[in-house]
Amino acid sequence: MEKNKQIKEFAKSFLEIFVIIAFVVLIHTFVMEPVKVSGNSMYPTLHDKDLILIEKITTSQKKLKRFDMIVFENKDDSEVHYVKRVIGLPGEKVQIQDGEIFVNDQKIEDYYGYEDVLINPGMAYDPVTLGPNQYFVLGDNRNHSSDSRFAEIGLVDQSQINGKLFFRLAPFGDFGSLKNQ
Repeated sequence: MEKNKQIKEFAKSFLEIFVIIAFVVLIHTFVMEPVKVSGNSMYPTLHDKDLILIEKITTSQKKLKRFDMIVFENKDDSEVHYVKRVIGLPGEKVQIQDGEIFVNDQKIEDYYGYEDVLINPGMAYDPVTLGPNQYFVLGDNRNHSSDSRFAEIGLVDQSQINGKLFFRLAPFGDFGSLKNQ
């Protein structure tokens, strides 16, 4: 009788652990995930080695907005990830002239760029029209960032996007929401 009780307790504990692990895996896969920043292309908003959380629901529902910060995979190597800011949305036309950013021929007020003028417009010297699932992204440290202006990054397809940044976990002095940054 005692052995049956032990087996039932073990089975119950095993089931509880399995449910917890399944829940964690589901959350990580479909809801949120921690990511470590590598490099200074998002300075001053983010710094090298910052630990951030990304949420995946917004990106899976294609509800990104201009100036959202995203994490996405390199188009040629899914093991390499980038953190950048969305500037151009699907269907829009982006161009960089005289260091200023224009979307659909309207200059955008860029509160996030670290430097006032973009020195190298790259492929955005000429107007770039985005496809139905494409985004144009820039690093906040504009003149020291590999981003949509250059072929190694290029336009970011919806399928490359892992999530939208929403919270900084570390360093603890900067702990908090990234919603308005």
